[in-house]
Amino acid sequence: MQVLRAVQDYTDQHGRPPAIRDLCGILGLRSTSTVAAHLRTLEHHGLLQAHPLSPRSCVLTAEGAARLAPDTVTSVVSLLGQASRFLEALDSERIDRPFAWAVQALHDIAAGLEGEH
Repeated sequence: MQVLRAVQDYTDQHGRPPAIRDLCGILGLRSTSTVAAHLRTLEHHGLLQAHPLSPRSCVLTAEGAARLAPDTVTSVVSLLGQASRFLEALDSERIDRPFAWAVQALHDIAAGLEGEH
């Protein structure tokens, strides 16, 4: 995934795909054959597409880009957890616990999302 992310970041920054030596520098590797092997593996799994005659032709496929996209469900569940902890903290300072219903609702929504995922 580090190689895939490096290809995407380099392409975004420079407007062209990286050469193998560029990736060596980014990843802190000396061996161009190691980077080439990683690129072949990513291509084999359908995450990159490369042209054999061009050293700068490795581009992410739609599947590769999807793998690097943040997991939306995980992000939403994390935000729901933060919101419920905040409301629980507010409730802890009160006797009547006015936000208990909201905390329970957030937990139920998060559980439902995790169950679908």
